[in-house]
Amino acid sequence: MELSSFRGLQPLLDQPQLFDVVVLDGPAEAMGEAALHLRSDRRYHLEIVYIARPGDTWCAALTDGEIPGDGTAIESAWQQWHERKLLFNRGQAP
Repeated sequence: MELSSFRGLQPLLDQPQLFDVVVLDGPAEAMGEAALHLRSDRRYHLEIVYIARPGDTWCAALTDGEIPGDGTAIESAWQQWHERKLLFNRGQAP
């Protein structure tokens, strides 16, 4: 698993590559706004977005919840999502 860290949302969005999993960290109200801004970018409409700590109601609605406790759970969640996304893009029900 490769990790990258950014000091804010805009440096992340300025990157040419898409990240498979994003973890938002900061004050609850800032994470909610960051989640909204991130989901507004078409590249991150459907990607996995976790929060590092409990957030506000926007976080609950716009993220995949708090980050799992270990990397194996994150990889497993991503594998399942990736397989579903491939099937969806082929037009087949999972």
